[in-house]
Amino acid sequence: MRPLLHFLSFIFHSSGARRVLLQLYRASIIAALALLVHLHYQRVQIDNNSPVKLSEIQTFFPDATKLVPDTERMGIRIFDAKNKPLGFAVRTMPICSDIKGYSGPTDTMIVFDEARTVRGIGLRYSGDTLLHFRDVQKDRYFVNWWKGKSWDELAGMDLKKAGVEGVSGATLTSLCVARGIVFRLKHYNDELSAKADPPPVSRSWQDFGLFAALLGALAIAFTRLRGFIFLRAMWQIVLIGGVGFLNGQLLSVALFGGWASAGVAWRSAPALALLAGAALLVPWVSKKALYCQYFCPHGAAQEWVHRLAPRRFRVNLPSSIAAGLRWLPWFLLLAAIAITIFALPVDLAELEPFDAYLWRIAGWATISIAVAGLIAALFVPMAYCKFGCPTGAILEFIRARGPQDRFGFREIVALGLVAMTLWMYLDYERIRIWMG
Repeated sequence: MRPLLHFLSFIFHSSGARRVLLQLYRASIIAALALLVHLHYQRVQIDNNSPVKLSEIQTFFPDATKLVPDTERMGIRIFDAKNKPLGFAVRTMPICSDIKGYSGPTDTMIVFDEARTVRGIGLRYSGDTLLHFRDVQKDRYFVNWWKGKSWDELAGMDLKKAGVEGVSGATLTSLCVARGIVFRLKHYNDELSAKADPPPVSRSWQDFGLFAALLGALAIAFTRLRGFIFLRAMWQIVLIGGVGFLNGQLLSVALFGGWASAGVAWRSAPALALLAGAALLVPWVSKKALYCQYFCPHGAAQEWVHRLAPRRFRVNLPSSIAAGLRWLPWFLLLAAIAITIFALPVDLAELEPFDAYLWRIAGWATISIAVAGLIAALFVPMAYCKFGCPTGAILEFIRARGPQDRFGFREIVALGLVAMTLWMYLDYERIRIWMG
Protein backbone atom coordinates (compact mmCIF):
# COMPACT_ATOMS: atom_id res chain seq x y z
CA MET A 1 0.00 0.00 0.00
CA ARG A 2 2.78 2.40 0.90
CA PRO A 3 4.51 2.11 -2.55
CA LEU A 4 1.19 2.96 -4.19
CA LEU A 5 0.78 6.02 -1.98
CA HIS A 6 4.31 7.13 -2.81
CA PHE A 7 3.57 6.70 -6.52
CA LEU A 8 0.34 8.72 -6.30
CA SER A 9 2.13 11.42 -4.32
CA PHE A 10 4.82 11.58 -7.02
CA ILE A 11 2.17 11.91 -9.73
CA PHE A 12 0.30 14.74 -8.03
CA HIS A 13 3.44 16.68 -7.09
CA SER A 14 5.53 16.13 -10.24
CA SER A 15 4.74 18.42 -13.17
CA GLY A 16 6.77 16.15 -15.46
CA ALA A 17 4.70 13.10 -14.53
CA ARG A 18 1.47 15.05 -15.05
CA ARG A 19 2.60 16.05 -18.54
CA VAL A 20 3.43 12.44 -19.40
CA LEU A 21 0.01 11.28 -18.22
CA LEU A 22 -1.65 14.09 -20.16
CA GLN A 23 0.11 13.07 -23.36
CA LEU A 24 -0.86 9.45 -22.78
CA TYR A 25 -4.45 10.59 -22.30
CA ARG A 26 -4.39 12.47 -25.60
CA ALA A 27 -2.92 9.51 -27.45
CA SER A 28 -5.58 7.28 -25.89
CA ILE A 29 -8.33 9.60 -27.17
CA ILE A 30 -7.03 9.32 -30.75
CA ALA A 31 -6.59 5.56 -30.41
CA ALA A 32 -10.10 5.12 -28.98
CA LEU A 33 -11.68 7.02 -31.88
CA ALA A 34 -9.75 4.97 -34.44
CA LEU A 35 -10.59 1.69 -32.66
CA LEU A 36 -14.33 2.41 -32.52
CA VAL A 37 -14.45 3.30 -36.22
CA HIS A 38 -12.44 0.16 -37.05
CA LEU A 39 -14.65 -2.11 -34.94
CA HIS A 40 -17.73 -0.70 -36.62
CA TYR A 41 -16.22 -1.27 -40.07
CA GLN A 42 -15.45 -4.90 -39.20
CA ARG A 43 -18.99 -5.40 -37.88
CA VAL A 44 -20.52 -4.04 -41.07
CA GLN A 45 -18.27 -6.24 -43.19
CA ILE A 46 -19.42 -9.31 -41.30
CA ASP A 47 -23.11 -8.44 -40.95
CA ASN A 48 -23.71 -7.00 -44.39
CA ASN A 49 -20.94 -7.51 -46.90
CA SER A 50 -22.81 -5.96 -49.86
CA PRO A 51 -23.93 -9.09 -51.76
CA VAL A 52 -23.98 -8.79 -55.54
CA LYS A 53 -27.41 -7.95 -56.97
CA LEU A 54 -28.92 -9.33 -60.16
CA SER A 55 -29.13 -5.81 -61.62
CA GLU A 56 -25.34 -5.51 -61.41
CA ILE A 57 -24.85 -8.75 -63.34
CA GLN A 58 -27.41 -7.77 -65.98
CA THR A 59 -25.09 -4.93 -67.00
CA PHE A 60 -22.83 -7.65 -68.43
CA PHE A 61 -25.38 -10.43 -69.09
CA PRO A 62 -28.77 -8.86 -69.93
CA ASP A 63 -30.36 -12.33 -70.07
CA ALA A 64 -29.31 -13.25 -66.53
CA THR A 65 -32.23 -14.20 -64.28
CA LYS A 66 -30.66 -16.26 -61.49
CA LEU A 67 -27.55 -16.12 -59.31
CA VAL A 68 -26.25 -19.17 -57.44
CA PRO A 69 -23.35 -19.26 -54.94
CA ASP A 70 -20.14 -20.62 -56.47
CA THR A 71 -18.28 -22.25 -53.57
CA GLU A 72 -15.41 -23.42 -55.78
CA ARG A 73 -14.34 -19.91 -56.73
CA MET A 74 -15.95 -18.09 -53.78
CA GLY A 75 -18.17 -16.16 -56.16
CA ILE A 76 -21.52 -16.57 -57.93
CA ARG A 77 -22.72 -18.56 -60.95
CA ILE A 78 -24.94 -16.79 -63.49
CA PHE A 79 -27.90 -18.44 -65.30
CA ASP A 80 -30.57 -17.34 -67.75
CA ALA A 81 -34.31 -18.09 -67.66
CA LYS A 82 -33.77 -21.54 -69.21
CA ASN A 83 -31.21 -22.37 -66.50
CA LYS A 84 -28.39 -22.16 -69.03
CA PRO A 85 -25.06 -21.15 -67.46
CA LEU A 86 -23.84 -17.82 -68.78
CA GLY A 87 -20.73 -17.35 -66.68
CA PHE A 88 -19.64 -16.43 -63.18
CA ALA A 89 -18.41 -13.49 -61.14
CA VAL A 90 -16.00 -13.00 -58.26
CA ARG A 91 -15.33 -10.04 -55.99
CA THR A 92 -12.08 -8.68 -54.62
CA MET A 93 -13.61 -8.05 -51.19
CA PRO A 94 -13.21 -9.15 -48.49
CA ILE A 95 -10.22 -11.22 -49.70
CA CYS A 96 -8.31 -8.12 -50.83
CA SER A 97 -9.19 -5.93 -47.85
CA ASP A 98 -5.47 -5.43 -47.16
CA ILE A 99 -4.92 -3.91 -50.61
CA LYS A 100 -5.66 -0.23 -50.17
CA GLY A 101 -5.56 2.86 -52.31
CA TYR A 102 -5.40 6.35 -50.84
CA SER A 103 -7.50 5.68 -47.76
CA GLY A 104 -9.04 2.23 -48.11
CA PRO A 105 -9.77 -0.84 -50.24
CA THR A 106 -12.07 -1.00 -53.26
CA ASP A 107 -14.54 -3.78 -53.99
CA THR A 108 -14.27 -4.78 -57.66
CA MET A 109 -16.47 -7.39 -59.32
CA ILE A 110 -14.87 -9.35 -62.19
CA VAL A 111 -17.40 -11.00 -64.50
CA PHE A 112 -16.37 -13.99 -66.67
CA ASP A 113 -18.10 -15.97 -69.38
CA GLU A 114 -18.07 -19.76 -69.35
CA ALA A 115 -14.69 -19.79 -71.15
CA ARG A 116 -13.15 -17.94 -68.14
CA THR A 117 -12.72 -14.79 -70.23
CA VAL A 118 -13.44 -11.40 -68.66
CA ARG A 119 -16.76 -9.96 -69.78
CA GLY A 120 -16.14 -6.78 -67.79
CA ILE A 121 -15.42 -5.36 -64.35
CA GLY A 122 -17.66 -3.40 -62.01
CA LEU A 123 -16.37 -1.04 -59.35
CA ARG A 124 -18.89 -1.50 -56.54
CA TYR A 125 -17.77 0.63 -53.60
CA SER A 126 -14.56 2.00 -52.13
CA GLY A 127 -12.96 3.13 -48.91
CA ASP A 128 -11.23 5.86 -50.93
CA THR A 129 -12.70 9.31 -51.43
CA LEU A 130 -15.81 9.35 -53.62
CA LEU A 131 -14.20 11.79 -56.04
CA HIS A 132 -11.24 9.51 -56.77
CA PHE A 133 -13.47 6.44 -56.92
CA ARG A 134 -15.83 8.06 -59.44
CA ASP A 135 -12.91 9.20 -61.58
CA VAL A 136 -11.79 5.59 -61.91
CA GLN A 137 -15.37 4.46 -62.63
CA LYS A 138 -15.68 7.01 -65.43
CA ASP A 139 -12.34 6.19 -67.06
CA ARG A 140 -13.56 3.91 -69.83
CA TYR A 141 -10.04 3.04 -71.00
CA PHE A 142 -9.09 1.68 -67.58
CA VAL A 143 -12.39 -0.13 -67.04
CA ASN A 144 -12.41 -1.67 -70.54
CA TRP A 145 -8.73 -2.66 -70.47
CA TRP A 146 -9.56 -5.88 -68.62
CA LYS A 147 -12.11 -7.15 -71.11
CA GLY A 148 -11.21 -10.22 -73.16
CA LYS A 149 -8.41 -11.35 -70.87
CA SER A 150 -8.51 -14.80 -69.31
CA TRP A 151 -8.45 -15.73 -65.62
CA ASP A 152 -5.01 -17.34 -65.97
CA GLU A 153 -3.62 -14.40 -67.92
CA LEU A 154 -4.62 -11.94 -65.20
CA ALA A 155 -3.63 -14.26 -62.34
CA GLY A 156 -0.06 -14.44 -63.64
CA MET A 157 0.19 -10.82 -64.74
CA ASP A 158 2.96 -8.41 -63.78
CA LEU A 159 1.11 -5.09 -63.84
CA LYS A 160 4.22 -3.03 -64.47
CA LYS A 161 5.34 -5.15 -67.42
CA ALA A 162 1.78 -5.18 -68.75
CA GLY A 163 1.84 -1.37 -68.82
CA VAL A 164 -1.04 -0.85 -66.40
CA GLU A 165 -0.97 2.79 -65.32
CA GLY A 166 -3.06 4.61 -62.80
CA VAL A 167 -5.88 6.95 -63.73
CA SER A 168 -4.62 10.54 -63.69
CA GLY A 169 -5.60 12.23 -60.44
CA ALA A 170 -6.73 8.93 -58.90
CA THR A 171 -3.56 6.89 -59.22
CA LEU A 172 -3.68 5.13 -55.85
CA THR A 173 -7.35 4.19 -56.22
CA SER A 174 -6.94 2.78 -59.73
CA LEU A 175 -3.78 0.85 -58.84
CA CYS A 176 -5.62 -0.54 -55.83
CA VAL A 177 -8.27 -1.87 -58.24
CA ALA A 178 -5.63 -3.38 -60.54
CA ARG A 179 -3.67 -5.02 -57.74
CA GLY A 180 -6.87 -6.31 -56.18
CA ILE A 181 -7.95 -8.00 -59.42
CA VAL A 182 -4.59 -9.70 -59.94
CA PHE A 183 -4.25 -10.77 -56.31
CA ARG A 184 -7.83 -12.07 -56.13
CA LEU A 185 -7.44 -14.24 -59.22
CA LYS A 186 -3.91 -15.33 -58.39
CA HIS A 187 -4.86 -16.29 -54.85
CA TYR A 188 -7.65 -18.57 -56.01
CA ASN A 189 -6.15 -19.82 -59.25
CA ASP A 190 -5.81 -23.63 -59.21
CA GLU A 191 -2.25 -23.52 -60.51
CA LEU A 192 -0.86 -20.44 -58.78
CA SER A 193 -2.61 -20.24 -55.40
CA ALA A 194 0.39 -21.71 -53.56
CA LYS A 195 2.63 -18.95 -54.96
CA ALA A 196 0.36 -16.05 -54.09
CA ASP A 197 2.24 -13.24 -52.42
CA PRO A 198 1.00 -10.08 -50.71
CA PRO A 199 0.96 -6.99 -52.93
CA PRO A 200 4.37 -5.31 -53.29
CA VAL A 201 5.27 -2.13 -51.45
CA SER A 202 4.87 0.84 -53.77
CA ARG A 203 8.04 2.58 -54.93
CA SER A 204 6.64 5.31 -57.16
CA TRP A 205 8.07 8.76 -57.79
CA GLN A 206 5.27 10.16 -55.61
CA ASP A 207 6.51 8.05 -52.70
CA PHE A 208 10.12 9.14 -53.12
CA GLY A 209 9.06 12.77 -53.54
CA LEU A 210 6.91 12.69 -50.42
CA PHE A 211 9.69 11.03 -48.42
CA ALA A 212 12.19 13.67 -49.57
CA ALA A 213 9.76 16.43 -48.57
CA LEU A 214 9.34 14.84 -45.13
CA LEU A 215 13.12 14.82 -44.64
CA GLY A 216 13.23 18.46 -45.68
CA ALA A 217 10.49 19.38 -43.20
CA LEU A 218 12.29 17.56 -40.39
CA ALA A 219 15.57 19.31 -41.24
CA ILE A 220 13.96 22.74 -41.14
CA ALA A 221 11.94 22.01 -37.99
CA PHE A 222 14.86 20.66 -35.92
CA THR A 223 17.83 22.73 -37.13
CA ARG A 224 18.79 26.37 -37.43
CA LEU A 225 17.59 26.33 -41.02
CA ARG A 226 14.17 27.48 -39.84
CA GLY A 227 15.75 30.82 -38.90
CA PHE A 228 16.63 31.67 -42.52
CA ILE A 229 13.66 33.66 -43.77
CA PHE A 230 14.54 33.32 -47.47
CA LEU A 231 15.00 29.54 -47.15
CA ARG A 232 11.67 29.21 -45.34
CA ALA A 233 9.93 31.17 -48.10
CA MET A 234 11.47 29.00 -50.83
CA TRP A 235 10.49 25.86 -48.91
CA GLN A 236 6.89 27.04 -48.80
CA ILE A 237 6.91 27.46 -52.58
CA VAL A 238 8.22 23.89 -52.91
CA LEU A 239 5.41 22.68 -50.64
CA ILE A 240 2.70 24.49 -52.62
CA GLY A 241 3.97 23.51 -56.05
CA GLY A 242 5.67 20.16 -55.44
CA VAL A 243 3.77 18.55 -52.57
CA GLY A 244 0.43 20.23 -53.30
CA PHE A 245 -0.12 20.55 -57.05
CA LEU A 246 2.36 17.95 -58.31
CA ASN A 247 2.19 15.17 -55.70
CA GLY A 248 -1.17 15.80 -54.08
CA GLN A 249 -0.84 13.18 -51.32
CA LEU A 250 -1.85 15.06 -48.20
CA LEU A 251 -3.20 14.19 -44.78
CA SER A 252 -6.94 14.67 -44.31
CA VAL A 253 -9.91 13.42 -42.31
CA ALA A 254 -10.85 11.35 -45.38
CA LEU A 255 -7.48 9.61 -45.17
CA PHE A 256 -7.64 9.08 -41.40
CA GLY A 257 -11.24 7.86 -41.64
CA GLY A 258 -10.36 5.35 -44.32
CA TRP A 259 -7.31 4.09 -42.46
CA ALA A 260 -9.20 3.86 -39.18
CA SER A 261 -11.82 1.72 -40.95
CA ALA A 262 -9.74 -0.60 -43.08
CA GLY A 263 -6.18 -0.24 -41.79
CA VAL A 264 -3.19 1.84 -42.85
CA ALA A 265 -2.36 1.58 -46.55
CA TRP A 266 1.36 1.24 -45.92
CA ARG A 267 1.96 -0.96 -48.98
CA SER A 268 0.24 1.26 -51.54
CA ALA A 269 1.28 4.56 -49.93
CA PRO A 270 4.33 3.91 -47.71
CA ALA A 271 5.58 7.50 -47.74
CA LEU A 272 2.12 8.82 -46.87
CA ALA A 273 1.90 6.34 -43.98
CA LEU A 274 5.33 7.47 -42.76
CA LEU A 275 4.25 11.11 -43.05
CA ALA A 276 1.11 10.44 -41.02
CA GLY A 277 3.15 8.68 -38.33
CA ALA A 278 5.61 11.57 -38.13
CA ALA A 279 2.78 14.14 -38.10
CA LEU A 280 1.31 12.46 -35.01
CA LEU A 281 4.46 11.34 -33.21
CA VAL A 282 6.72 14.41 -33.60
CA PRO A 283 4.33 16.93 -31.95
CA TRP A 284 3.42 14.35 -29.31
CA VAL A 285 7.02 14.10 -28.09
CA SER A 286 8.63 17.40 -29.13
CA LYS A 287 5.97 20.16 -29.12
CA LYS A 288 6.79 20.92 -32.79
CA ALA A 289 3.79 21.10 -35.14
CA LEU A 290 5.71 19.32 -37.90
CA TYR A 291 2.94 18.90 -40.45
CA CYS A 292 0.98 22.10 -39.94
CA GLN A 293 3.96 24.45 -39.75
CA TYR A 294 6.55 22.81 -41.99
CA PHE A 295 4.72 20.56 -44.47
CA CYS A 296 1.11 21.52 -45.25
CA PRO A 297 0.85 23.25 -48.67
CA HIS A 298 -2.39 24.99 -47.73
CA GLY A 299 -0.82 26.39 -44.61
CA ALA A 300 2.11 27.65 -46.69
CA ALA A 301 -0.29 29.22 -49.21
CA GLN A 302 -2.13 31.04 -46.40
CA GLU A 303 1.17 32.42 -45.09
CA TRP A 304 2.05 33.78 -48.54
CA VAL A 305 -1.40 35.32 -49.02
CA HIS A 306 -1.27 37.05 -45.65
CA ARG A 307 2.32 38.18 -46.23
CA LEU A 308 1.45 39.77 -49.58
CA ALA A 309 -1.85 41.33 -48.45
CA PRO A 310 -1.88 45.09 -47.71
CA ARG A 311 -1.75 45.86 -44.01
CA ARG A 312 -5.05 47.74 -44.21
CA PHE A 313 -6.77 44.39 -44.90
CA ARG A 314 -5.78 42.90 -41.57
CA VAL A 315 -8.52 42.41 -38.99
CA ASN A 316 -8.35 41.64 -35.28
CA LEU A 317 -11.23 39.33 -34.41
CA PRO A 318 -12.93 39.93 -31.04
CA SER A 319 -11.74 37.30 -28.59
CA SER A 320 -15.27 35.99 -28.04
CA ILE A 321 -15.77 35.35 -31.77
CA ALA A 322 -12.33 33.76 -32.14
CA ALA A 323 -12.96 31.51 -29.14
CA GLY A 324 -16.25 30.34 -30.64
CA LEU A 325 -14.80 29.71 -34.11
CA ARG A 326 -12.06 27.50 -32.66
CA TRP A 327 -14.64 24.81 -31.95
CA LEU A 328 -15.76 24.54 -35.57
CA PRO A 329 -13.06 21.95 -36.43
CA TRP A 330 -14.34 19.74 -33.60
CA PHE A 331 -17.87 19.85 -34.99
CA LEU A 332 -16.45 18.90 -38.39
CA LEU A 333 -14.61 15.98 -36.75
CA LEU A 334 -17.87 14.77 -35.22
CA ALA A 335 -19.57 15.14 -38.61
CA ALA A 336 -16.76 13.17 -40.29
CA ILE A 337 -17.12 10.33 -37.78
CA ALA A 338 -20.89 10.22 -38.29
CA ILE A 339 -20.46 10.22 -42.08
CA THR A 340 -17.99 7.34 -41.82
CA ILE A 341 -20.04 5.21 -39.41
CA PHE A 342 -23.39 5.66 -41.16
CA ALA A 343 -21.93 5.63 -44.69
CA LEU A 344 -23.71 8.90 -45.51
CA PRO A 345 -23.52 10.06 -49.16
CA VAL A 346 -21.00 12.77 -48.36
CA ASP A 347 -17.41 12.77 -49.57
CA LEU A 348 -15.16 13.42 -46.57
CA ALA A 349 -12.64 15.05 -48.89
CA GLU A 350 -15.16 17.85 -49.44
CA LEU A 351 -15.00 18.87 -45.78
CA GLU A 352 -11.46 20.18 -46.35
CA PRO A 353 -9.55 22.07 -49.08
CA PHE A 354 -6.72 19.63 -49.73
CA ASP A 355 -8.11 17.89 -52.82
CA ALA A 356 -8.30 21.32 -54.48
CA TYR A 357 -4.59 21.02 -55.25
CA LEU A 358 -5.57 18.19 -57.61
CA TRP A 359 -7.64 20.84 -59.36
CA ARG A 360 -8.34 18.79 -62.49
CA ILE A 361 -10.46 16.33 -60.54
CA ALA A 362 -11.43 18.37 -57.47
CA GLY A 363 -15.09 18.95 -56.64
CA TRP A 364 -16.63 22.38 -56.31
CA ALA A 365 -17.01 22.06 -52.53
CA THR A 366 -13.34 21.43 -51.78
CA ILE A 367 -12.26 24.16 -54.23
CA SER A 368 -14.70 26.58 -52.58
CA ILE A 369 -13.29 25.80 -49.14
CA ALA A 370 -9.73 26.27 -50.41
CA VAL A 371 -10.54 29.63 -52.02
CA ALA A 372 -12.51 30.81 -48.99
CA GLY A 373 -9.62 29.86 -46.71
CA LEU A 374 -7.16 31.86 -48.81
CA ILE A 375 -9.48 34.89 -48.92
CA ALA A 376 -9.88 34.70 -45.15
CA ALA A 377 -6.08 34.67 -44.81
CA LEU A 378 -6.02 38.14 -46.39
CA PHE A 379 -7.65 39.44 -43.22
CA VAL A 380 -6.78 36.95 -40.46
CA PRO A 381 -3.44 35.09 -40.46
CA MET A 382 -3.85 31.31 -40.91
CA ALA A 383 -7.62 31.70 -40.60
CA TYR A 384 -8.49 28.27 -41.99
CA CYS A 385 -5.87 26.51 -39.86
CA LYS A 386 -7.21 28.14 -36.71
CA PHE A 387 -10.94 28.02 -37.35
CA GLY A 388 -11.73 25.40 -39.97
CA CYS A 389 -9.30 22.49 -40.23
CA PRO A 390 -10.38 19.19 -38.57
CA THR A 391 -7.12 17.49 -39.56
CA GLY A 392 -5.22 20.31 -37.91
CA ALA A 393 -7.40 19.95 -34.81
CA ILE A 394 -6.30 16.33 -34.44
CA LEU A 395 -2.62 17.18 -34.84
CA GLU A 396 -2.86 20.20 -32.53
CA PHE A 397 -4.71 18.18 -29.89
CA ILE A 398 -1.94 15.57 -29.72
CA ARG A 399 0.83 18.20 -29.46
CA ALA A 400 2.72 18.61 -26.20
CA ARG A 401 2.96 22.15 -24.83
CA GLY A 402 5.75 22.12 -22.30
CA PRO A 403 5.74 23.03 -18.60
CA GLN A 404 2.53 25.07 -18.87
CA ASP A 405 0.55 22.19 -20.33
CA ARG A 406 -2.64 21.45 -18.41
CA PHE A 407 -5.77 19.34 -18.67
CA GLY A 408 -8.35 21.77 -20.02
CA PHE A 409 -11.70 22.19 -21.72
CA ARG A 410 -10.35 20.83 -25.02
CA GLU A 411 -9.49 17.52 -23.34
CA ILE A 412 -13.05 17.33 -21.98
CA VAL A 413 -14.48 18.03 -25.45
CA ALA A 414 -12.25 15.29 -26.91
CA LEU A 415 -13.59 12.84 -24.32
CA GLY A 416 -17.09 13.92 -25.31
CA LEU A 417 -16.21 13.11 -28.93
CA VAL A 418 -15.22 9.60 -27.88
CA ALA A 419 -18.49 9.26 -25.95
CA MET A 420 -20.51 10.35 -29.00
CA THR A 421 -18.63 7.88 -31.19
CA LEU A 422 -19.20 5.09 -28.67
CA TRP A 423 -22.91 5.93 -28.64
CA MET A 424 -23.05 5.75 -32.46
CA TYR A 425 -21.24 2.41 -32.35
CA LEU A 426 -23.41 0.83 -29.64
CA ASP A 427 -26.75 2.26 -30.81
CA TYR A 428 -25.99 2.02 -34.53
CA GLU A 429 -29.11 0.18 -35.69
CA ARG A 430 -31.55 2.37 -33.76
CA ILE A 431 -29.90 5.57 -34.96
CA ARG A 432 -29.84 4.33 -38.55
CA ILE A 433 -33.58 3.50 -38.39
CA TRP A 434 -34.26 6.94 -36.91
CA MET A 435 -32.29 8.56 -39.76
CA GLY A 436 -34.46 6.68 -42.24
